[in-house]
Amino acid sequence: MKLVIGLAGEKIVGAWLHRHLGVPEQESWRSSLRSHVYPDRVGDDRLGYDFRVGTPERTLYFEAKASAGADGEIQLDESEVERARTLKPDETYIVVYVSHVLDGARRRVTPLPNGAPGLAGYRLVGNALRLRFTLPR
Repeated sequence: MKLVIGLAGEKIVGAWLHRHLGVPEQESWRSSLRSHVYPDRVGDDRLGYDFRVGTPERTLYFEAKASAGADGEIQLDESEVERARTLKPDETYIVVYVSHVLDGARRRVTPLPNGAPGLAGYRLVGNALRLRFTLPR
């Protein structure tokens, strides 16, 4: 079920990025889950992000996180934390949370505020850097 939720979340975020930034998902999608849709062997989870969008001024890195409900909790892997921690001045890291990912009627896409430095607005849960947050209404 985790694979289904993750893949659905990334597909939804890819479509969301296409709508908002005009970049086709095949150009921006970088995670290994893309291999379930595009058999091109381009995906690499070691990068620490799922989507990369370049603009003339900035490079935007997007990490998709999804859940079947709206529990307001995500887990960032070590590569994701490292990528977010080592940004250059012209780079931005954005976590995009998809709640109710498998329920089209209740689904919601929410870009989360960047908590660095100090992860303001988040509460650490455990040692794996799981973050809890409140979805805006």
